[in-house]
Amino acid sequence: MYKKPVKADDDTSVLKLLIFIYYGRWKIFLTAVLSVTVLIGYFYTQPKPQFKAISPIKKINISQARFYDKFNSIYNELDSEDNKKEIETGPFIIDAETLLIEYVEILESKITIKEAIKKFNLLNREDYIDDEEFNENVALTAELIKLIEPNENEKRKFWQLEFKYNDKEKWSDALAYIHSSTTKAVQESITNQFNQYVEINKNNIKRRIATIKTKINSLVLFELDNKKMKIVSLKSQAAIARELGITSPQLESSNYKTPNNNITLIREPSINNRAYLRGYLAIEEEIRVLEESPSHKLTKEIALLKLEKRALESSIYI
Repeated sequence: MYKKPVKADDDTSVLKLLIFIYYGRWKIFLTAVLSVTVLIGYFYTQPKPQFKAISPIKKINISQARFYDKFNSIYNELDSEDNKKEIETGPFIIDAETLLIEYVEILESKITIKEAIKKFNLLNREDYIDDEEFNENVALTAELIKLIEPNENEKRKFWQLEFKYNDKEKWSDALAYIHSSTTKAVQESITNQFNQYVEINKNNIKRRIATIKTKINSLVLFELDNKKMKIVSLKSQAAIARELGITSPQLESSNYKTPNNNITLIREPSINNRAYLRGYLAIEEEIRVLEESPSHKLTKEIALLKLEKRALESSIYI
C-alpha cells in the first residue's frame, strides 16, 4: 500500500511555530516573569514558620552570691526582735534562692513581658482597631509565654520560659529586654525592702532612746527628791544643834554586858539617829556642800543609761 509523504507539511508546521514564538516572544516573556513574581510574592506573604523557644532560668553562682555578703551582715545587725515583730515576712537574707524567687515572681506578674511585647513589636499595633483591643491581645500573648517550674520527673532542672513565635531576632531582643528589666525590678525590690528594714530599725532605736530618757528623768527626779529631803532633814537637825548649843560632834556610847566584862562602844552619831549630836557646824557644812553640788547625783545606773543612749544615738546615723 502506498503512503503519502508528510515531510513538507511537518517542516511547515515547525516553521509556523518558530514564527509564532518570534512574534509572541514578549508575551511569553512577560507571562513567565508574571508567574515568577506571583510565586515569589506568595512565598513572601506567607507567615514565617513558628519555632518553640525554651529559655532556662538559673540561679546565680556562688561567686556572684558573695557580692551580697555585706548586705547580709548589715541586715543581721538590724534584725532585732523589734524588727521581726513589725515585719511579718520574717528574715530577708539575699542568696541565690531568694533572688530566684524574686525573679520568678516578677515574671509571673507579666509586667516586663508585656513591655517587651510592645517595645519589640511582637504584635503589630496596626493590626488592631484601637489601643484597647491591642492591649487585650498583648495581655493574651503574654499569657502564652509560659513560665514552667522545675520537675525532676520530666528531667527539668530549672525554671523555663517557653514561647512559640516566628521571628527569632525579635524574640531574642525581647528576651534580652525581659531579663534586664526583671533583674532591675528585683534590685529595686531588694533595695525597697532593705530601706524598709533600715527605717523600722531607726524607729525602734528612737523608741528605745525615748524609753531610756524617761528612765533617766525618773532616776534624776528620784535623786533630786532624796537630796531635797536630806537637806530638809539636815536643816532641822542643825536647828536642834544650835538650840542645844552643840557646835562639835558629841560621841555616843553604848554599854554591853558579857559574862566576864562590861563593854562600852563609842561612835559618832549617825544621820538617822540624833544627827544633831554631830554639831551644827558639821551639819551646816554638809548642807552647803549638798546645795552647791550638781542638781543630782550621777549614780551608776544613770551613768550606764546615758552610755546606752549615746551609743544608740550614734548607731542611728550609721
